Formats: sequence, structure tokens, C-alpha cells
Amino acid sequence: MDNNKIRKIIKTTLNEWLNEQEQYINIGDIKTEKEMIPVDTKNANDIISTSRSGKMPLDKLRVMTMVDKLNNGGTLPPVKINDDNMLIDGHHRYMAYKLSNISEIPFVRG
Repeated sequence: MDNNKIRKIIKTTLNEWLNEQEQYINIGDIKTEKEMIPVDTKNANDIISTSRSGKMPLDKLRVMTMVDKLNNGGTLPPVKINDDNMLIDGHHRYMAYKLSNISEIPFVRG
């Protein structure tokens, strides 16, 4: 294998690794497809009415558990966003950070 091929492999691997590393972003810079609303998931009517209104229902108990963890000095895994800063994964975590008034949140690109 020649040196140019080796350099290209190393550069590609390094770029992939850097893209997977946790970084921080202002929560206001993250885009979501729908407005998200924490609801009582035991109440089907809440879920249905939230969905019908064009909003994304989130499990309120799960979100509030995360809020409690953040407010007590804990951390959460990073959310995943794409190159356009659209939220891909971590909707509950995103909402927990928002409700905890944390403006800079961890993210990875995906």
C-alpha cells in the first residue's frame, strides 16, 4: 500500500472519529420536526389529542426523571443531530435539557 492510500485511510478514519465525538451546541440552534409536549402516557386521550394537534407526545414521567437527574448534577447522553442541526435521536433528553434551562447541551452528529 502506498503512502497516499495510507494517508487517505487515516484522514477518513480521523474525520469519522471526530464526527462521533461529543460536542456542545446551543439548544436554540437545534431544529425539531414537531413541537414536543410531555404527556401522561397512561392517558391515551392525551397522546391522541397531542398527536392530532400535530405535536409529538413525549413520556412525561421519563422526561421529568431526566430533569430531576440534571437538576441534581447528573448528566445525560448526548442527543444526535444531523448536519442541518435537525434532532434525530434524543427527543426526551432534548426536552429535559430545555425544561432544566440548560442552554448548551451535548450532541453527536449522525
